[in-house]
Parts: sequence; C-alpha cells; structure tokens
Amino acid sequence: MAKYYINNDKILIEIISSLGNMVVRYGLPPSDDLYELFFSLRNRKKVNYYISLFILHFPQSESCDFRWDYILSIPDIAPKEKSKKNFYSIIKNINASGEKIPFEYKARIVYLLGVFSDNNMYGEEFMMLRAQLQSVD
Repeated sequence: MAKYYINNDKILIEIISSLGNMVVRYGLPPSDDLYELFFSLRNRKKVNYYISLFILHFPQSESCDFRWDYILSIPDIAPKEKSKKNFYSIIKNINASGEKIPFEYKARIVYLLGVFSDNNMYGEEFMMLRAQLQSVD
C-alpha cells in the first residue's frame, strides 16, 4: 500500500506510523521488505522524522554499515526539537541496553548532548545521560 501512495506524504506518514507502531508496540516481526521500505524513505523530507522513530527498532538496522552515522543525523531532521528528543531517547535506550557505543562516535554524541542541554526543557536529562556516557569506557 505504501508503494501505491509513495507520492502522497500525508498518507505515507500514516502508513509508516501504523506499521512502525505494529512493530514497536505489538511485536510484529519486521520483514526485510518492510525494513527496505523504511530504509528507502529515511532521507525523504516530511517522512524522515517518522522513519527515525521506528527504523532502529528493526533488527536489520543493527547490521547497517552506517547505523551510527544515521543516529548522529537524527537531530538534524525537522522538526528539530522533536528529533533532538528522539536522539536522546535512542542514545538512552542504547546505553541502558549495555550496547557499546563505538569510540569514534561517542565523543560526538557526548558533545551533542551538551549542546542540546542548553536552552532545552530536557537539559537536565540530557546532561545526566552525557555524564553517564563520559563515565563509561
């Protein structure tokens, strides 16, 4: 259905949100085709924010070569304030899971959390996560 409405962003957003929620909330096993659809739309304006909410919940994303580059690009997705909070949630979940953040990305993540804590109502939360990341080798 998404391929049929590929040029209608409003309907596409609803389809992505519905499918993403089925995967995240209800445990629908994400097929490779579904992952490929989300992956192909990750850079499409108006749709990419919704993709960023769900795509990292797909097990296929764990083996993606540029996973960390994608994660670092999330704060630049419009709407930026929501994307910054999404970035924070992703990093918080990764940290809580015990997954190691690659060294080459960790300093940038710590830096971004510091920048985002300024003039942000979530500043204290961002700084707490930043401190946790800095204390872990």
